[in-house]
Amino acid sequence: MNYEVKAGTKLFSIVGMVQKLDDPTLTEIATELELPTSTTHNYLQTLKENGYVVDNDGHYKLSLKFLDHGVHAKRKLEIFRYLPPVLQQLAKDTNEAAWFMVEERGHVVGIEKALGDRAVQTTGRIGRHTRLHYHAPGKAILSALPTERVEEIIEHHGLTQPTENTITEFDELLTELEEIEERGVAFDIGEAVPGIRSIAAPVICTGEVHGAVALVGPKNRLKGERFSEELPDLVSGAANELELRLQYDTI
Repeated sequence: MNYEVKAGTKLFSIVGMVQKLDDPTLTEIATELELPTSTTHNYLQTLKENGYVVDNDGHYKLSLKFLDHGVHAKRKLEIFRYLPPVLQQLAKDTNEAAWFMVEERGHVVGIEKALGDRAVQTTGRIGRHTRLHYHAPGKAILSALPTERVEEIIEHHGLTQPTENTITEFDELLTELEEIEERGVAFDIGEAVPGIRSIAAPVICTGEVHGAVALVGPKNRLKGERFSEELPDLVSGAANELELRLQYDTI
């Protein structure tokens, strides 16, 4: 690895550590990354001078310049302009939290959401990267990808187990993905967060997987026929509407 690549890797490791820690000091960042304090200081100064970190009396935090980059990135996605009205209607019809998530580098990322009147705030947030295999939107996306790509993702990222309900065997995952592909929707029964369930359907247009529409809510409301029939129909309908808008550009 040449010097420029090593320097870039260190720079981004510092960015990640500033995000991970709570307003860390220079010493705390250097200690966590096992870097010399002088080296860490130089990188922080570079980030500060370029507007990417804020120094508040020796405590560092990421600047909102990253938000600008993130908003730009999601607005560059072809599907983004169609999402707000579709998700808002889904949230209104169900009173739950409606999400749209995409796959990036083997992770699932939420890029837009709308909250119904009874929506429950969970650990999910826009921009958060999580594993694909343990919740409905991730599994919906996996079900629409070629098996070779699924194998590649799982081989690289593994099958971590955040709850006792999470799938941890690859063959079991493949079987479920086949079932999802057949019925058109994916379910998560407390596989990502205990007590939280989700339903998702992939959005596919001209052979490309654009992401997945999902509903997320507490298990006491996402149950019975509402969970198995009523809500999946609404989620599938929202996914189909997005597919049609992508294909025919009707708005």
